Amino acid sequence: MIDTAGPEVLLGERVRRDLETGMALLADLLRRTLGPSTGVVLSQREGQGPEAIVSAGVLARRMIAGARRPESVGMMLLRHGVWRVHEATGDGGATTAALIHSLVTRGMRLIASGSDPLALRQGMRMGLAAALPALRGQTRPLDGDGGHLPALLRTAAPDREVADALGAIFAELGPEAGVEIEEYVGRRVGHRLIQGSRWAGAPVSSGFAGPAGEDTVLEEPYLLVSDQPLTRAEEVVPLLEQVVEEAGGPLLIVAPEVTGVALATLLRYRGSGTLDIVACRPTSDGHIREQLEDVATVTGAHLIGEELGYRLDDATTDDLGYARGVRIGPGWIEVAVGAGDAAAVEARCRALRAELARTRDEVLRSALIRRIGNLGARSGVLELGASTDSERELRREQVERTLRLVPVAVEEGVLPGGAASLLQCRAALDGAGLEGDALAGMMLVREALAAPMTWLIRNAGREPAPILAEVARLGPAHGYDVVEGGVRDMWASGILDVTKVMRLALEAAVSTAATALTAEALVLTRSPVISVTP
Repeated sequence: MIDTAGPEVLLGERVRRDLETGMALLADLLRRTLGPSTGVVLSQREGQGPEAIVSAGVLARRMIAGARRPESVGMMLLRHGVWRVHEATGDGGATTAALIHSLVTRGMRLIASGSDPLALRQGMRMGLAAALPALRGQTRPLDGDGGHLPALLRTAAPDREVADALGAIFAELGPEAGVEIEEYVGRRVGHRLIQGSRWAGAPVSSGFAGPAGEDTVLEEPYLLVSDQPLTRAEEVVPLLEQVVEEAGGPLLIVAPEVTGVALATLLRYRGSGTLDIVACRPTSDGHIREQLEDVATVTGAHLIGEELGYRLDDATTDDLGYARGVRIGPGWIEVAVGAGDAAAVEARCRALRAELARTRDEVLRSALIRRIGNLGARSGVLELGASTDSERELRREQVERTLRLVPVAVEEGVLPGGAASLLQCRAALDGAGLEGDALAGMMLVREALAAPMTWLIRNAGREPAPILAEVARLGPAHGYDVVEGGVRDMWASGILDVTKVMRLALEAAVSTAATALTAEALVLTRSPVISVTP
């Protein structure tokens, strides 16, 4: 049913009540995705089959509106806070929802009993300011001596077999490794390391491909990298003659397009045995120029392009790059040990790391992670299989989320997991010297810090109160091991959270809850599209 009411203005207590109702509805849904003891949530999209979702951030993004317009605003408010964290890290959506729900529910009760919303907001912000240093104080670097990277993978990955395969890749290549996923039919999980860099690409013609079922291999090739299409013979013949005379080949050409007489000329050289030559085109969606720049940097080639001052007609062997070997398979180009300048490679990696720290776009973050791995010749392949298409899609989503967490953890480090770090921050909010409603606002934050662990325990089918009491008795770094059962030292058990995820979740929760608690009016100008019905 679609609500077709016109513009509407709501004031005062009704605003807060409707906001709270909508936020509670979405929070209750997202709660079911927190922790390893949960199942999937099935989402039915119009015109499509049911979609299995395990990520709170993705699930929140699917929710457009509730059954009533005022409640829809509450849902959208919580959705925005959750998505901010998910967009920046790929995780933390359910933790954010737990914090927001606790702050709003308890805050609304205080306001109903006469508390000043603005004073509560001030106290909440002061509580956040006290909690963040306590969070940082528990942090350890991901690449420390405590084996934190394998532990993080075991915490985040969907199963031990996948975690072990990823762990083997990162153990060999380091936390900045780029990992490609190759899908298989059947429950196959394996890995292999790439001795060099790997980019998406393919031969421009079957004439450059190897025998059926075999990869194309070039030993110690030179590389011509151009961001301009090759179409005319006169663009390539002078350079080909120089290569034959001075170097003897082989030669790999990487360009966005090779067609017409230029393609026929290259095939003639290859077919006659004059020059072992292969032409490939990159296939990275929307990132062709960046990919070409990376290939040029790794191999020491000049990127040929008129905008850069290098014309293809004037190119010489001095403009070529070099690699120890190249292997070209179905959809990829592997370059082993290019001759690029180490300082130039590291400078480009630094620039990409800085961009990675700034961006919130999921697709762009994944592309940056792969590029950093390729530039550092730290690439691996995870071979991931499943029995059905839906299972394969779900496993891939879980692996991609795990891979996104690794560079996020590199940025700010890791914490004791199971939300134990948030619970430990409560001590920093005691004895703050506040009074009245400001103190009450700070106590809202203090109580909310227990909400994520409470949700985890409930999702595991246990009663939270006695477990939380046991955690408090045992002290710092202790939490509930949902998989094995029982209260454990999270560091010793290898159960970890990512500092940046917890920090952003706490910041987004306080900001979102403050907006909800201080809302005095709600203007509804049009009906949203309904995605949830009672």
